[in-house]
Amino acid sequence: MPTIANPHSLAELAALSTLVHKILGWLLLLITVALLRPLLSDKRPAVYWGSEGAEESRLRGYRICDYAWALSLAALGEQVPIPAEVTARDSLIASFMARGK
Repeated sequence: MPTIANPHSLAELAALSTLVHKILGWLLLLITVALLRPLLSDKRPAVYWGSEGAEESRLRGYRICDYAWALSLAALGEQVPIPAEVTARDSLIASFMARGK
């Protein structure tokens, strides 16, 4: 029976462990983005509690789609400034959604 790594070789086991973690990380990332995808079309207002954060959310008119987009970007390791204007966010969300098709 072929072996992937010899138990006595820590370097081989470490490399295998790193590979497994990378594969699982990418799978989790893909699942996360896939689960958020339907929410990119949800224009309902996002409910936010608190004081300063809630006021900022209300002033900018954040919606569920805005949070889904921001979480998707974070999961993919992308940093994009989030515009205050709803129409600018809608344009960026539409471009993001078109990328995934």
